[in-house]
Amino acid sequence: MYLKEAANLESINQEVELIEPERTINEDKLDEENILSDSDTENILSKNKEGPSSTDESNKAEDEEKNAAMKSMFTGLDAQKKWYLSTGKCVDNELYIFGLQCQSDHPSRYLILDPYDKNYILYNVFTRDELKEIIDYKKKTTPLPSDELITFLNRFNLDSTEKIRAALGKNNQFKVNFDSQKDADEDWIVHTIYSLLREFEYGNMERSHREAWYQSHIWSMIESCFDKLKGVEAAIGESASLGSKRRMNENRHISAITSSPRLKCGYKCDLVFRQYDNGHSMPLEFGGSEAKPTIEEDFGSKFLQEGFLKLPYILKDMLDVLLEKVGYDGRSSLLRTVGFIHSGLSCTMVELDRPTTYISRVSRGNTIEISNSVSNFGSTVLPAMLSSWICCQIVKDVLDTVLSNKKQNQNDTSWVNSCLKRPPLPSTPTSSSSSSSLSPSSPLSPSSPSISMSYKRQKRQP
Repeated sequence: MYLKEAANLESINQEVELIEPERTINEDKLDEENILSDSDTENILSKNKEGPSSTDESNKAEDEEKNAAMKSMFTGLDAQKKWYLSTGKCVDNELYIFGLQCQSDHPSRYLILDPYDKNYILYNVFTRDELKEIIDYKKKTTPLPSDELITFLNRFNLDSTEKIRAALGKNNQFKVNFDSQKDADEDWIVHTIYSLLREFEYGNMERSHREAWYQSHIWSMIESCFDKLKGVEAAIGESASLGSKRRMNENRHISAITSSPRLKCGYKCDLVFRQYDNGHSMPLEFGGSEAKPTIEEDFGSKFLQEGFLKLPYILKDMLDVLLEKVGYDGRSSLLRTVGFIHSGLSCTMVELDRPTTYISRVSRGNTIEISNSVSNFGSTVLPAMLSSWICCQIVKDVLDTVLSNKKQNQNDTSWVNSCLKRPPLPSTPTSSSSSSSLSPSSPLSPSSPSISMSYKRQKRQP
């Protein structure tokens, strides 16, 4: 049970009273099936006090350090910019109180809210109506192809290899006046249909394969869809996220009393959507995907680990960089990052945006599973292709937004003073005794480095 409602834990009470001075801990009425016995509540309190590694003092100290960093982050938030639901509940506060009680690195500790995380219902953090409100608030629109392109795609809504080959013969793009930009989408459709058709014809869809096979033979449709975007690629092959690398090393310093921390490489993705690396500046990233060879249900361990932890963390790191790039101006509300969870022949699209100043919200699409039978070609392959096209269009829209500069005023000379300003002092590394320096829309990130150290001053000789 959510301890905020189920028990009178002193440390949690203090945090609740700090942010909700007029609200008592037990004012919410619990459902009968959720009420715990005294012994159950005592067990939960014991686990939360000790933590998952209570016998290991080093791990316990690390947990305390993370909680201290989280508290430091939360105290820096502006109450006027928090997210209040129609019920009066503050989303930021609820995530904070819930995150303090989590025994692992739950996304709530970094103000990442996934309405599809069952914990929020299980522990009565939010009601179903509140989660529905969270999903619909400032909901991003889904880009769709033109009616003409949908009609063209639907020409392959067929159920046999013979019919599909005949359709390819009538609708191929092998023409003299081919335009690589104007005809890009139709050319991609034909290329993808033909590539998948061969897999059906040669029986490759009827047996299992390794992860790399699915990436190169099935989900290469995503990589090839990005060919039409100038300056952006879908980089495959366990590519490290530069956004994650930047965040993980933000407190790195030269050797002093202690050695310089080792350089961390960042989270690795099976696919990353990023600008070309020209070697002059850090490429912007717009999303990525995680893949595994076997299809898992939504309760599978790998599906939960990669889909509800790793990918949201990566998407948040990428979004933080994009927000900083636009200076947290009016374009911020148009930004989002996008990715996929691939499991064999199935895919689930995942998006992350920042609907309010501090909360990163996860949105999920329906899972699409490509059938291994060609008789279901139209009903399963075409939706997967449409999902890939939508992902590519979202990246294009975000790129256009980031690169859209404000109109330049020739009489504006403020840039002179701006370029002569001294850089700000380094932010104080997060520790149990220091405050975290936050950007306007960048709360504490997962696994942020924490440092707790001091030096001894020598006594002056008389």
